[in-house]
Amino acid sequence: MSGSTVLKATARIERLFDSARYAEVIDLCSDIVSSFPEEWKFYYHRAQAKLLLRRRSEAIEDLTLALRFQDAEPALYYFRGSWSVDAGNYLDGSNDLIEAINAEAKLGTSYYVESARFVRAVALLHLGEFEKVKEECVHVRPDFKSFVKGRLWSASEVLDRATRRC
Repeated sequence: MSGSTVLKATARIERLFDSARYAEVIDLCSDIVSSFPEEWKFYYHRAQAKLLLRRRSEAIEDLTLALRFQDAEPALYYFRGSWSVDAGNYLDGSNDLIEAINAEAKLGTSYYVESARFVRAVALLHLGEFEKVKEECVHVRPDFKSFVKGRLWSASEVLDRATRRC
C-alpha cells in the first residue's frame, strides 16, 4: 500500500472517528487489512473503534494481530495491557504493560511509561503482589490519577492499599 494511500485512508478514518461512525471505521479498516494485512495501523484503528462499541475482546484480538506486524510499538502493548486489566486479565495485562515500558526504552521515548506503570500497579494490587505495587508506584507521581477497571484511582490510594496489606 503506498504512503499516499495510507495517508488518505488515515484521514478518512479520523473523520469517521470525529463523527462517531465507529462501525464504518471497522468496515474500512477490515477492507484495508484484507488486502494489505501487514498494515498494522489499521488493526490498531479498528481495535479503537471496537472498544468504543464495547467489543473489548475483539479489540484486544486486533491489537494482537497488529503486534504480529509491528512488535516494537509501545501503544499496541499499552492499550492491549490496559484493556486486558480492565477485563480482569491482570497477569496478561501486567505483562503487556511491561512490554510497553520496554518498547519505550528501546525507542528512547516515555509517552506511555507513567501510565503503564500506574495501570500495572493496579493490576498487581488485584493480584496481591503488594511489594511489586510499591516498586511501580515509585515511578509514578503521587498525584497521578487514571480510570482503571471503571473507576478513578489515584497513585497515592494504590500505594496506600499496597502498604496496608504488606
